[in-house]
Amino acid sequence: MQDRRWTTVTASHFPHEREALEHVQRLLPDAEPYRAWSNFTFVASTGHLREVDLLVVARGGVYLIEIKSWAGRLTASGSNWVQHRPSGGDLIFDNPLILANQKSKELKHLLETAARAQGLGKPRMPFFQPAVFLSNRMVKVELPDFQLHGIFGPEPVTGDAPVRAGTAGALPPIWSGLLDAPLRDERHRISPETSRRLATLLPAAGIARSGRHRRVGAWELEFPAFESGPTWQDYHARHTRWPPRAAACGSTWWRRERARPSAAPGRRQPSVSSSSSTGSITRASSRSTAWSNMRPARP
Repeated sequence: MQDRRWTTVTASHFPHEREALEHVQRLLPDAEPYRAWSNFTFVASTGHLREVDLLVVARGGVYLIEIKSWAGRLTASGSNWVQHRPSGGDLIFDNPLILANQKSKELKHLLETAARAQGLGKPRMPFFQPAVFLSNRMVKVELPDFQLHGIFGPEPVTGDAPVRAGTAGALPPIWSGLLDAPLRDERHRISPETSRRLATLLPAAGIARSGRHRRVGAWELEFPAFESGPTWQDYHARHTRWPPRAAACGSTWWRRERARPSAAPGRRQPSVSSSSSTGSITRASSRSTAWSNMRPARP
């Protein structure tokens, strides 16, 4: 797909993510109704800042794709996923398809709102489907079958090494298994007109560049979030006013969450509470109902 149909809203800073995006871009036809937007943010109607790795309009619908370029081994612990990293240490997090599903619903709602604002009434929005793309074909996937729904691996390429069973390379491919899969319902087919209309509605819905860093007081947050949930996002952060040696002694992360319910009518919770392995800072404000916690970074 040529750049006229592929919109890079924000250039990726991460080599593995760039490789994953280029992999998908090479697969997409340079023809209607195909279009794509990579690395953008939007503000949901709940006020949450959402980050999208890739949005693709294909003949069978609109696909919001979370890209995960993990290495090592993936297992499950109840409803959670566990990444066993080659360098040691485990990371536990929610199935990323859950948040992708939430984002797709929120973005669809914003597009409907933008259409009404443009006097289009309540147009019938196309089918939106969330998906997770495990772009590292060698990561071992040891998840139960019920947690593999909506999870896809790379498309096989001529000359690649044979696919190893139990790896992302053995998952349904991102192109033939998702974006070019046969339509199960003809009503989901995207017409060129619908694709072009979506291209005009997305800017009106408020998609924007994804900032590499943002400030919260003296803290500089590194984007994108390294882990997210339906109501929270975790960011690596550093304190800009600490001496370099002090800042290097420990790492921190910032959690951005939905406001807590008030303990009593008319009362608001503290907006910021922060701590790290190199020290602690606590401050409170009644000017906002939003609240966040700073905690030591995970190993």
